[in-house]
Amino acid sequence: MLSIGLPPLYKDLRFHGPLSQPRADGLIRSLAPFRDGKVVDLGCGWGEFLLQVLAGKPKAIGLGLDIDAESIEHGLKNVKARELEKRVELVVHDAKSWLAETGETVDLVIMLGSTHLFAGDRTVEALRAIRPILNPGAKVLLGETFWTVPPDQRELQTMGATKDRHRSLADLVETCFDEGYRLLNLSQASRDEWDAFESQHAAGVQRWLLQNKDSEHFAEVQDRAARRRFTWLSAWRETLGMAYLTLAVD
Repeated sequence: MLSIGLPPLYKDLRFHGPLSQPRADGLIRSLAPFRDGKVVDLGCGWGEFLLQVLAGKPKAIGLGLDIDAESIEHGLKNVKARELEKRVELVVHDAKSWLAETGETVDLVIMLGSTHLFAGDRTVEALRAIRPILNPGAKVLLGETFWTVPPDQRELQTMGATKDRHRSLADLVETCFDEGYRLLNLSQASRDEWDAFESQHAAGVQRWLLQNKDSEHFAEVQDRAARRRFTWLSAWRETLGMAYLTLAVD
């Protein structure tokens, strides 16, 4: 996004993904029981899901990593407002680099829509990268995209994707088993959750366009917004899903 004072995503979004509060509550319940140990959120955004997990685990500590400094800054304000400073650290840092550098082990890894940080077969590479930091009995909450139906060539071209970029839901689950994880819970973002996410994602930009018609950046901002809207409505809305998988180490 252009650095011209556009509203940050968190002005309209609670979670940076197609995730409603009721579904988030259910995902947190699906993690129980897990130790009052350490939780790490890789690609945490502003850390809302991490903070909600820790709110129910008063002895646990958490680390959230994201490369977006503005999101981390907002998340730190939420940490302070909820009086979680002693238990939560939010850091501007590349999650993939942290995995390669850390000597820590943890009891819960959260990756909601962040496997794009990994090259190649991103699902496999992410599951393999986190395995060394998992304590015995640790759990993983993975949010991963999948094809709800096979996309046609026009849809792939619109998205700038290939068919092997995502799996079917069945193949995604089997991949987790193949990599040594057990599935404890599975849910899928609804159409309403996707529509709410995309609408709220765009709302701030649309308000900016209404208020800044004379800006030198108006045409570029409007073009970017139009391209995302077209891609959403003409391609991935019919083909792309988001699965939430609660996993245990095999």
